Amino acid sequence: MFLRIPMMMTVATIVLIACSSGAVVPDDQVIKPSKAPTGWTTTDLGELTIAAPAEWKKDATLASTKTTDVTTWRSDNVGPGELPSGIEVKVISTPQQPADKAAEAIAVSAMALLESGRIDPVEITWPAAESGFYLAYDAKFGAVGNESNFTVRTSVFDLVNGYQIQVTSIALQGTDSKTPDRILESVKLTPSKKGG
Repeated sequence: MFLRIPMMMTVATIVLIACSSGAVVPDDQVIKPSKAPTGWTTTDLGELTIAAPAEWKKDATLASTKTTDVTTWRSDNVGPGELPSGIEVKVISTPQQPADKAAEAIAVSAMALLESGRIDPVEITWPAAESGFYLAYDAKFGAVGNESNFTVRTSVFDLVNGYQIQVTSIALQGTDSKTPDRILESVKLTPSKKGG
């Protein structure tokens, strides 16, 4: 069964990363590129590599549209009635809007649908990104009366080759709330030649 991270999630925690290929990441930036924790599994998705906890299951990459491939991971260690933690990565070859607007749209959707409170995308610098933004918030998922609280983090990157990358990670609160940021920090952008 596939993890279907709600569309609102992708809209909810957005990070737009504003940086050029040779950009220097500021010391005080909210998240910074980092090696994945020991024991995590790294996956190459063409335009990026990303790491996830070894016990999280990767689902097959789906082409949700002609221009968007979606890859998801989900945690397997969930109890009855609990929702899994997970990751959703969108690789968009022909984005409809730049990263800043995509991040704003994700924030607006999350505020409207996920009881997330105010969400402001933060511009960030990332190696090999032309621009980028980061979103951090908490959200409730699940059936009414049986909601669970999750930590949600999203990054949105425009690459120099015209692609856009959207990465959202969620983790059940009460587990390791640092996991979503560690996942985003593991992202290494590897832009290909467009169409190549």
